[in-house]
Amino acid sequence: MPEQIITLSGRYRLLRKLGEGGFGEVYLAVDSRTDRFCAAKKLSEESGGCFRELWMMKKLRNPHLPQIYDVLNEEEGCWMIMEYIRGIRFDRYLEGDRTLPEVQTLETAIQLSEVLCYLQEQDPPIFHLDIKPGNLIRARDGTIRLVDFGAAFSKPFPMANEGTVGYAAPEQYDKNAVKDAWTDIYGAGAAIYRLVSGKMYRKNLSGNRVPGCGEAFSAVILKCLREQPKDRFQSARELRTALVAVRRSYGREKAKKQLLSALAFMLPAAALCVTVFPDTLNFSSDEAWSVTKLLEEAKVSTKGESQEMYRKAAFMEPGNPEVYLEYLQDAGRDGVFSESEELFLREILHTVPLGSQDTNEESLKQDHEAYGKTAAAIGGMYLYEYSGTDASRIAGGWFAKAVEAGEKMVDERSRQKTADRATSEEEGWLKEARYCLKMLSVEELDGAGQERETVRILEWWRGLKEGKEFLGQDQNSLLRLHRIRDTVWKVAFRIADLRKAGIESNQIREEIRDRIRLAEQLSLGAGDSEDAGRKEAVRKVYDQIREAEQAVLLRLEGWETEN
Repeated sequence: MPEQIITLSGRYRLLRKLGEGGFGEVYLAVDSRTDRFCAAKKLSEESGGCFRELWMMKKLRNPHLPQIYDVLNEEEGCWMIMEYIRGIRFDRYLEGDRTLPEVQTLETAIQLSEVLCYLQEQDPPIFHLDIKPGNLIRARDGTIRLVDFGAAFSKPFPMANEGTVGYAAPEQYDKNAVKDAWTDIYGAGAAIYRLVSGKMYRKNLSGNRVPGCGEAFSAVILKCLREQPKDRFQSARELRTALVAVRRSYGREKAKKQLLSALAFMLPAAALCVTVFPDTLNFSSDEAWSVTKLLEEAKVSTKGESQEMYRKAAFMEPGNPEVYLEYLQDAGRDGVFSESEELFLREILHTVPLGSQDTNEESLKQDHEAYGKTAAAIGGMYLYEYSGTDASRIAGGWFAKAVEAGEKMVDERSRQKTADRATSEEEGWLKEARYCLKMLSVEELDGAGQERETVRILEWWRGLKEGKEFLGQDQNSLLRLHRIRDTVWKVAFRIADLRKAGIESNQIREEIRDRIRLAEQLSLGAGDSEDAGRKEAVRKVYDQIREAEQAVLLRLEGWETEN
């Protein structure tokens, strides 16, 4: 790459080279429109890597995968603009003969198995085929991200690929051999072996134990690494089940001291078996506390006390959506979904209760309606109230989960010939999740060139008008005010683009007036609340809406003066 500054499509300025992945170089870039850092990958067309990687990455949305923002065809070749993940690649972490502690390796393995479940359960299934420490990143929030799909293929389009020496399965060296889920299982096992032992796996190193970890974990890793595909785990789902069983086998004190510190989100065994509520609550084993009573008490308790109640309620009924929906309502009372509140939500979702192989989230997934409704609510909290980073990306992942669950619910009811049982509320959350997912995609995939940009802006404007129907559905008035505020500010920032796309000023004024009227109604209704903190939060957001309105009107006046 030449020394001079290079800008792609007049928008993405390349800053420095980050490294080389499968079939491509990766650069750190900055988006001149949003000042957002991103990763720009120059894709080689060798082995069809360019179009294969783009085809697969464009349709994937998962918290453990990088998000794709844009695809460019430049003179120098094909480029993919992706999310820049702040974190550390495990190959760099391992430099200097370092190893990862067993507990942290186990949590990394579980997260890796989860993203492989997502990939393998696509239609058609997708196989990465180059799993190694260099393609695993621990992001700053503790999540594991799987990157670099240059070697991947989906089942209808098998490719001969050797992967990376030391991590590729034996069948990857045989062009005639079948590559399937078990191929990525081998790669995952080799990567995990390297993390925990500090050594590359070799057949002559095989034995009953992997250096650096216990017997149960060793058995799982070594099963992944068996030479014959039929002798390995046959799917990522099987692998994940085995890894979760290993996690449950840790002792109570070890789990308390190590798993939590490694962001494993597994509750201490004592907290699951023994009442840990404050004495002032008079909570004892002799008293019949139902989930309903716990949720009622949580509303009038301090933050610490209420979290213990939500934790207990989730343990009692992990598949009850009201536990999570009530917590979200509680967490959003002040208009801010803080990072500590978000961490607690992840904790209760990822908990594996004693005697179960499933996390609370997996138990909730068994009811498509319950999971979809909860996932849609979580997506809304991230999108409108989350105080941390990557809010839109995380929200998009949850909306995608909601849509998937909702579609399964509809299919299931259609098969049972009971589709008429779907209530307007059920249809509402599914429609809104689809809408939010669509709008996030439109906003992220900015186009180069005036014609493409005009199409995008018109699609965004149509979506904005469609979104009015959802403003009256959510019972959380504060969340609805957040939605109105964000929409009005986005209109203010896009006045010039809307003008170029042919939207008239009177059309914009009408859309803004409708939202301001609704905001006034919501703020007056919230004024009757006895919660002083909530009143203040509503007042603050309403003031921000009026500020955004003034910004829109000032820009419209400038536009009309020019005409």
